[in-house]
Amino acid sequence: MTYYTQFTRTYLKRFIILVTVILGVTAILNIYQNAFIITPSNDECIWYVSRLDDADKKVYEGDMKKAGTHWGVFFTNVKEGGVAWNAGVRNGDQFLKLNDITVQSPFDAQNRLNAMSYGEFAKYTIKRDDKVFETHVFVKKLIMLPNLASSIAGFVWLILGMMVLLAKPEGKTHLMFFLIGALWVISDTQQAFLGNFLMREEMTPFEQYYTNFTLIANAGMSALFLHLFLVFPRQHPKVYRPIIIKLIYLAFILISVYSLVYWNKNIGLYKIVNLNPFAVLSIFNRFATVASFFFLFSSYRAVRNTPMRKPILLVLITSLIAGLSTVSMLVFQQFGIIYYNNPEIFLPSLLLILVPVAFAVAIFKYSLLDVSVVIKNTIFYGTASVILAVIYLLAVFGLGQSIGSFFGEEYRNIIAVITFVLFALVFQSTKDRFQEVLTRKFYPEQYYIEQILLKFSEEISNTVGLKNVIIAIKNIFEEKLGIRNVAVYLLNENDEFVLSGKDANNFYKLKFITKGKQFETNLLDYADIVKNKVITEHVFERFFSEDVQFFRESGFYTVAAMTVKGKVKGLICLGLKFSGSQFSGKELEILSSVGTQAAVAIENARLYNAENEKIQIEKELELARNIQQSLLPDKFPDNPKFEVFGKMVPAKHVGGDYFDIIKIDDQKFFVVIGDVSGKGLPAALYITRLQTMLQFYCTSLKSPREVLLEVNEKLFHTLDKNSFITAALCLIDLNENKLQICRAGHTPVLLRCDEGIKRILPKGLPLGFYKNELFGKHLEEETYDLKRGQLLFLYSDGVSEMMNHTNDLFGDAHLSDFLSASNGQAPSELFDRLWDTLVTFKGEEEQNDDVTAVIVKINQ
Repeated sequence: MTYYTQFTRTYLKRFIILVTVILGVTAILNIYQNAFIITPSNDECIWYVSRLDDADKKVYEGDMKKAGTHWGVFFTNVKEGGVAWNAGVRNGDQFLKLNDITVQSPFDAQNRLNAMSYGEFAKYTIKRDDKVFETHVFVKKLIMLPNLASSIAGFVWLILGMMVLLAKPEGKTHLMFFLIGALWVISDTQQAFLGNFLMREEMTPFEQYYTNFTLIANAGMSALFLHLFLVFPRQHPKVYRPIIIKLIYLAFILISVYSLVYWNKNIGLYKIVNLNPFAVLSIFNRFATVASFFFLFSSYRAVRNTPMRKPILLVLITSLIAGLSTVSMLVFQQFGIIYYNNPEIFLPSLLLILVPVAFAVAIFKYSLLDVSVVIKNTIFYGTASVILAVIYLLAVFGLGQSIGSFFGEEYRNIIAVITFVLFALVFQSTKDRFQEVLTRKFYPEQYYIEQILLKFSEEISNTVGLKNVIIAIKNIFEEKLGIRNVAVYLLNENDEFVLSGKDANNFYKLKFITKGKQFETNLLDYADIVKNKVITEHVFERFFSEDVQFFRESGFYTVAAMTVKGKVKGLICLGLKFSGSQFSGKELEILSSVGTQAAVAIENARLYNAENEKIQIEKELELARNIQQSLLPDKFPDNPKFEVFGKMVPAKHVGGDYFDIIKIDDQKFFVVIGDVSGKGLPAALYITRLQTMLQFYCTSLKSPREVLLEVNEKLFHTLDKNSFITAALCLIDLNENKLQICRAGHTPVLLRCDEGIKRILPKGLPLGFYKNELFGKHLEEETYDLKRGQLLFLYSDGVSEMMNHTNDLFGDAHLSDFLSASNGQAPSELFDRLWDTLVTFKGEEEQNDDVTAVIVKINQ
């Protein structure tokens, strides 16, 4: 076990709890600050800075630049009937002093007004026209509802994230939930603890650095929200790409860097750029909010007729309401409705609290993240165990005291200790039985599933026959447990998970893209952490990255690996339980045991079948070899004008290669080479049929094209529709010194001549697969002049596709080079040399296909 795995198992949950406690205290302080401390004083009007023209003393709205101008702080939007209005303040009045101290700026005045308590009266010195007068304004306090709502929502999300992450510490989605809560709490500390500092014109270096820190936390939270909704509650394959994730976090990094650079006084960017980091962050936050809502809505549309639809709708509606409440506040502000005069317009901001609550309901009640059972069981069984322990302690104490009093006061304590020890010895077993009773009483479905699976894991290993094992697995889950979607995938010799059983004809995928070795490697590390070999939905990406979409579309939420001695034999893919929830808790441990026992049964069935098949195959192969060899020529024409030689070197498993030399007369003969799809006895029988037809149709009056048309007509009506034959047919006429070649989907014919190696590839489709109308339309015949020294080479794909240990093919180019360098050799010698070359090339690798070649050398 690696150090990381050991650390994860031992310390990670403790670390999560520790971080949550620290951040939880911070969140509570955020709530307290926003509710009771950072409550600005409110006089129900707005202050603004204006420049005064010395000529006419008119008031102009402006900023706080003072150079060369008279300036002052003035009142506007004085609420009629408000505390300032009642004190005699009107729009356009100049604010001279607050509590006899000259007003230097709105920031200065607001900070001093904030220092006053609710119910006190602030002394305002006002100038109206040329008159100066004093008045007393009742001080109100204003709770910043958006900040308070955000603090509460952040605290709820933090607790939600902790519970989610504790349920599955290795889950990436679970970690994102927790990090969002952590960053939410951190970003809220800005308003909670720096709220009054932000009212000043300038902040201290520490205040500025901490503001940057919380701004970066806020940007990180938005980036995580975007990432989360790309994968939760379902992954969006069209959008979820590595480049998109990189762009999201690149935006976060750029905002963070911009914030650090913007406020740096040595750089002075804030003096020349009017776009501060808060404005950039606001744009990014709004984009993240809209995009996250879109992804959530897309998930809702994609999960029709599934149990996930209801919880997603709950989150969707809640998020929409919270979003609309924010929009409504912005609209109010656009229409001039001022928060200080109308704080009630921010009451809808409290709806933000419903967002993490909706997520909690969706996760814990509807198992959107399948952690509700874990948490509920932990609380339920933990509480039950504590109650049982208290009952035991009271019983032990009372019984011990009663027995002690019977034996006398001096033995009372000794008897109590002995009684306590005896009861402690039986406590654990009694607790387990008590837990079983609770499970049966309060969780009947869970208890029923556990009992059925335990019994099945004991019986499955005794099931004989692979087909019976698959049927038994499907029956137990579909019929007895009512699982909605069940499929069994077995690992084949090509390292592929292939669908097994009657489901091979339904909508399930026939095989996975994920390979067995890749899955097995990931499973070893994962099983060390979770102590079972069951893959749940939220780690599908880790194991089946290329098949995740299929799992979601097929309704699979749990996958039990079938393993024997650490080797994966197959997978049991399961949908939701009858109740609509996912497997969890102890059920996962039992599923892991079922997977192991099923793998043992499958392995036994395979060994039994393999032994029987081996005997049958050996008999069939021997018969096929005899048939195949009997069809090949045992001698070749003896003619001084040409030399011909052909040979087939069979693979371990008999293939379907065939060749023949059909003599018409001393100057004219056909050379044919073919390859039948398939292996063994069926292929040998098709070769027999092909040879019979060719020897019948190859006459002096027919060309190769005419012969293949006749053969295809017969084969189309007699050949199995899953089979076909490729062939190349050549007619050599030594009288006319002509070569006619026709090819039915076979490998090229090579002609070595003065110009080099010529690859002859006339068009042609395989025999027996298409009707003659189509077959003839695509069948071409080519004619060439024969010259002394030319070499005609016909071969099967077993030559060009010979493979070495690095999976490289011998290839056509290598073959052409070989023939180019082989002048002067007889055809038989050339074949032997070719075979030696192929053997050297493949090394220790097994020959996977027959190697067949026919070589004709023109001597005239």
